[in-house]
Amino acid sequence: RFLLRVPVAPVDDEHFHALLLAPPPTPAQDPAGDAGTPATLHPADLAALRQVLEHLVQARQRCRAQHPPVSDRRWRQLAELLKVQAASRGAEAVGLWDLWLLPFVLPTQPQDVPTWTEAFFADVAQARPLDLNGLQTAVAAFEGQLDIELRTPADGQDDSAGKLALAQAIAGPSGDSEMVRLVSDRARKRYSPLHVASRVGQLDTLCARLGALLDDTTATAEQAVSQARAHPWLPPSWCAHIAAVHAERCAQVQALWQQAQTVRAGFAGLPQDPGSTEAPPTPLPLPA
Repeated sequence: RFLLRVPVAPVDDEHFHALLLAPPPTPAQDPAGDAGTPATLHPADLAALRQVLEHLVQARQRCRAQHPPVSDRRWRQLAELLKVQAASRGAEAVGLWDLWLLPFVLPTQPQDVPTWTEAFFADVAQARPLDLNGLQTAVAAFEGQLDIELRTPADGQDDSAGKLALAQAIAGPSGDSEMVRLVSDRARKRYSPLHVASRVGQLDTLCARLGALLDDTTATAEQAVSQARAHPWLPPSWCAHIAAVHAERCAQVQALWQQAQTVRAGFAGLPQDPGSTEAPPTPLPLPA
């Protein structure tokens, strides 16, 4: 069909933005026959457009592992499709949420669509698992330390179980709970105010970090869910998935924050000896 075949290399990375932003081959003319006045973008729209371009650059990097590769022509068609979608929802510029179309334009095989969909959820909707490993480890370490300090006997010899059993035997079937409580308290080690203050201070730091993370996670969830629901073409099932993932993220941070608060209360309630000159304990490591 085409007699002359001239090899043409794909547009390089340096000129990929220019490819996406190039005007259509046949620009519209105004009634007078002159090109219309170039539209101007609000700074916020311009910043959003830059984000879109950066995401498209990342998408192009991902496409390089595909076979056959996505052609420059298809990238240009995608750019025009995104503009049409933005215009259909009354926007003056393409936004990040318009990129939900990428899973249905860029994959070359149907089985690749879910991978691209997950990339949209993670990159645009921020609907991805939180990395809480360091914070979970820290809370668990404090929880374990609290258990140790609660069970440490007053005289260094762990005969507290025998004393408690004796008190329960003396109390008899009626169970004098006050006597049992007194024996149990006396069998436990009493800590210096400096010790308790040190432990509580570290928990305050950890709880503050978790509180800040909870605020940030909640704000991200509210923004993502609101933007997803505001996009007229986003599939309802996608909106539901995004909302569910963000709700789970918030619940995880809330639970960890509550767990840290409980451990803090446990350290604050350690039996104290106001006259003790015991040095503050070695701080437990906190995540970086």
